[in-house]
Amino acid sequence: ADVGKLEPICNLIAHHLKTDALTRPYDRLAGSMNFWRVAVPAPARGASVRCEVYTWESGLHSWAKGVPPALPPVLDEPWQVTHLLYAAGLPVLADAAVSEVDLHTRWSATMRDPPAEVASAAPLPAKWAQLVTEWKQLATRTFIDEVDGFPAMALGEPPSAAGLSPVPMLRLHPYRGSALSLTMFFPQLRASNNVALDGPPATNALGNVWREIRPNFHFDSQSLVVMIAGIKGGRGQRFGTQNLPLVPPHIAMSLDSGNYSMPVRAVAGRRAFTFDFFEAVPDSVSIDTWRTMAHELGHSFGLEDEYVDLPGPFTRPESDLDDSGNVTTDASVRLGGAISANAIKWNWLRARTAAFVGGPLAPAGAAFLVPVLRAAAFQFAVGDPVFLRKRAWREVINRAPVTSAPLQVAGLDPNGDFVIVSGALGVPPSTFDDGSVLYVPVPDPESAGLFLHLIAPPIAEFINNKNRSLGTWPCSIATEIELHSSTVASEFDEFDSSWSRRHVVRVIGLFNGGVRHGCGVYHPAGQCMMRASHMEANEFCHVCRFILAELIDARAHFDIDRDYSPAYPK
Repeated sequence: ADVGKLEPICNLIAHHLKTDALTRPYDRLAGSMNFWRVAVPAPARGASVRCEVYTWESGLHSWAKGVPPALPPVLDEPWQVTHLLYAAGLPVLADAAVSEVDLHTRWSATMRDPPAEVASAAPLPAKWAQLVTEWKQLATRTFIDEVDGFPAMALGEPPSAAGLSPVPMLRLHPYRGSALSLTMFFPQLRASNNVALDGPPATNALGNVWREIRPNFHFDSQSLVVMIAGIKGGRGQRFGTQNLPLVPPHIAMSLDSGNYSMPVRAVAGRRAFTFDFFEAVPDSVSIDTWRTMAHELGHSFGLEDEYVDLPGPFTRPESDLDDSGNVTTDASVRLGGAISANAIKWNWLRARTAAFVGGPLAPAGAAFLVPVLRAAAFQFAVGDPVFLRKRAWREVINRAPVTSAPLQVAGLDPNGDFVIVSGALGVPPSTFDDGSVLYVPVPDPESAGLFLHLIAPPIAEFINNKNRSLGTWPCSIATEIELHSSTVASEFDEFDSSWSRRHVVRVIGLFNGGVRHGCGVYHPAGQCMMRASHMEANEFCHVCRFILAELIDARAHFDIDRDYSPAYPK
């Protein structure tokens, strides 16, 4: 019964990814991405809630929410129930009847650093009394029966001392949606419009594109599977094999993120509950749903989180970030101990227009024929300066990619299939094979023969001369955790008078935080969807757009560089 509403919702999400300028560059890459939808009806609605829940009665219904995690108190901040759980532990069933006075007596003797309210003899604030009531409510915590279905979605994790998220995470169920079961499921999928893969009928079913990576596949579609549960609640996230060895890579989502109350009813004969949905699936979803998908898809295309919510600095090596083009370690941006713009991973040359190389370069006298995909030669003009950049399919652009010496367009194929370039490559022609990039750089108007990088010259000069990032300096973990995902304005403040201040958060440089840590790691811009996807005004920063274009379709460089030009500091 829910399928009739879920299918239009899936269409709506895909439509906005293809057309919404706020999720650019997906709108510019829509012609290079195929979206497929399959409905897999289940015997019952919902997802298997694996975490403990607490329940209450409201109106004519029973409701449940996941038990919140235990988190350490924050200095000088009001306590929440998560902090009380950290200091006092989970209540047992008998605690529900213990008075507040008796609880305070116990906590005074057992808490390491009790809050002032615990030792106070004065009448307690109403907020603290409410907090204690919330804590006692957890004494009757229990479970919701698992939901049968395939592929099975799971909400939350079994009880653990390591939980950090106040909103239960969504994902495939590790025991009901395993890699083995999906490996058998995907080859059964056939396209309704008869699109099929190359090969004999036994192996050409479209579903195989999500089952395996064949030598002729340019993309890893296994990591682009999005599972959408027909419920509201939970926190969507992308999971890779490194997160969950038992399940394949996937993106798990619901119709809306958040810690929603779940309608339940008691199971007769035991202290447990089952879902009791009494409202229909909604007819639409909020903008946050497709923005969440845009963010999570970014992970599958080599983008890492830029927000901060973990204590301590980032201490892993730069090699752990080789598959993430938008974050880099403090150690890797230093030359001789000082921060250098030249050492920043994403300080690539800007690309005014670009195309993927479609095969080996062919000598043509003193020039080379460069085959390009999708008849992209028409983007170039005779006389254009160009570079070739080494690239392999499914690999994220990293720091200092192998690049040719400056070349020049000497001719174009009338069918758009190849570009003739002249000049000395500087490296063997075999360096630039299928999947490499041919691009036109952006000339530096103040230095003939030089070209502009993603980090503008005055920004690079500021970083080099000040030996610092563009964010708060020196880096403070407490400050970055407080900022979390907030927009950060560049502390560089010497812009040309003709430059609009509204672009300050789009400046590409070096900003504190990434991979959920506040210090020891950096991200490129003051505002980005990989830092705060739930803020409706946020877009992908230019570095993230650059990475997506470089991985999916280099022709999108034309549009994204045109968008970046007004924000480029002069």
